[in-house]
Amino acid sequence: MPPLPLVIPWCEQSRTLSEGSGGTGIRLYRSRWLMLAILSLLAMLSDWICFSVAPIPGLTMLAYSGVHPASLVTLFLSTNVFFCLFEPLIVKRHGLRETVVYGAALMAIGCVLRSGLPGFPTTSASVVMLGTVFVGAAQPFFQCTPALLAATWFGPDERTLATTIAINANQIGIALSYICGAYLVHDVGDFYGYFLLLAVFACSLFAFTLCFFRDAPPTPPSIASGGRASSSTALDQMGAGGSKEASASLGDALDKLGGGGGGGGGGGFIGVLKRCALLLLGAVGGGRGGGYRTTNNTWRDAADVAVQIRKLINTDGFVIASSAFVVSIGITNVISTFLDHMLEHLGFHQHTIGIIGAAFQVAIMVGSLLFGSYVDRTKKYVTATVFCFIVSFFFLSGASEKELHGNGLVVCILCVGFFVGPIQPITAEIAVEVRPWLRACVGWWDDGMVGWWFALPLLVYSCFRFLL
Repeated sequence: MPPLPLVIPWCEQSRTLSEGSGGTGIRLYRSRWLMLAILSLLAMLSDWICFSVAPIPGLTMLAYSGVHPASLVTLFLSTNVFFCLFEPLIVKRHGLRETVVYGAALMAIGCVLRSGLPGFPTTSASVVMLGTVFVGAAQPFFQCTPALLAATWFGPDERTLATTIAINANQIGIALSYICGAYLVHDVGDFYGYFLLLAVFACSLFAFTLCFFRDAPPTPPSIASGGRASSSTALDQMGAGGSKEASASLGDALDKLGGGGGGGGGGGFIGVLKRCALLLLGAVGGGRGGGYRTTNNTWRDAADVAVQIRKLINTDGFVIASSAFVVSIGITNVISTFLDHMLEHLGFHQHTIGIIGAAFQVAIMVGSLLFGSYVDRTKKYVTATVFCFIVSFFFLSGASEKELHGNGLVVCILCVGFFVGPIQPITAEIAVEVRPWLRACVGWWDDGMVGWWFALPLLVYSCFRFLL
């Protein structure tokens, strides 16, 4: 059996560019577009699965014992938030390829749990929720890594485009969830075929990722990244500066809490907690070196991430830009989840709601491309962001007006997508600009914050529905 990942000869062709005043040549490989396509397809499928039942809440509750789509989305995003905490450590220890392959495997397992096997469909709501947990755990490995993939594979003038393509793949996935959910599922029996389709797609994509996704090109895409052997060492460099001291102080504190003992022991309840934490982080660290050395390296990696978070928060302008990003994507995700609830009682047919949901995602993408190109030319990040927020406020007010029905409501919803959507890529670029050397961490931070801000309101909503 040939070693993995496999190499496609056509994709190994490259072109030489010059970079810098000295005209030093760098090489860009065609395979960079294959890596971007794989990551984008994985991100697209994960959001398709997340919102797969959003346009058909009534049938979902009939098929799975009263489980509301909002509950499944809440479970998905809550799991997403938890695994966002581990994604930087996994990338740091294992590199980009293994991280993405792990995520693809988790998503394939989750989809099989949700669908069952041909002739043996899943009918248990608990198993569907377990499968949703697996897919939610996988999503950070696709949604937090586009900037790292762009920095590892693409030239300096291509990275914004590559990141934009990978981010917009999420909107395509949500649009597919509305079109496919509305047109493929008309009764309870259709659920099993729909979920089986998603499972086949996920398993095929996992196999393709395992065979062809690579960690880094043979040569770096820019002079600045010339010292990087892989994506994991890139993160090592970004975490330099103060991380050794932080790691040492963290280890000393744990030793004191655990009651001493250089081997990670310690008695009492705190000692037990420490050993459990060491086992968990040791599993994330993966078995390199083994024993106490592996645990030590994992604590060092965790300390590096903590240092990076502190630097992000302390950077002027970063928290504001990140908050704007979170508010924007929170609005679009809430509308995507409850669009059926907003329109069905007004007499809109399921197929029409599916088309409107897909159009909402297209509006997000079109607005992002138009405003993004404007900002690329003018560099007026703040002006564009404030303008989008002001206009979005008026259309959100219109969409929440009880007297507004029919086409007027639909127009307001689409305009919200057109003006709120661009805030996401613009503010993400602002966050990168204020701390460019932490580019790979910005996506992880924003994705984790989005999960908290979006999952908690949905969790409250689900609790009230259960109690009332």
